[in-house]
Amino acid sequence: MEEQNNAMADQLSNKVSALKRITIAIGDDVREQNRLLGEMETSFDSSKGLLGSTMRKLTSVYRAGGWFL
Repeated sequence: MEEQNNAMADQLSNKVSALKRITIAIGDDVREQNRLLGEMETSFDSSKGLLGSTMRKLTSVYRAGGWFL
């Protein structure tokens, strides 16, 4: 009976170790994804600013009655 308990305790320990490794890997992945999302947010903000500037210039040209190609 004691051998059986020891075997079960070893199995449980192995499973806990595996879960710990998986949890650490998930945490690493989440941190990397958050970093990438931060970079995307910066890029989108920059693109939004450029688009806004372009639209203001186009509106100005349109109101002035000018054409450009």
